[in-house]
Amino acid sequence: MSKKFSLGADWASVIIAGVAVLLAATHLLPTIGW
Repeated sequence: MSKKFSLGADWASVIIAGVAVLLAATHLLPTIGW
């Protein structure tokens, strides 16, 4: 990220962020009532 945009690191961060969001959703949504 210090460089402009290296697609490799960008895609990795996107995938990691997506997995983190999915894990958070699967853990948080049942507690909310979905």
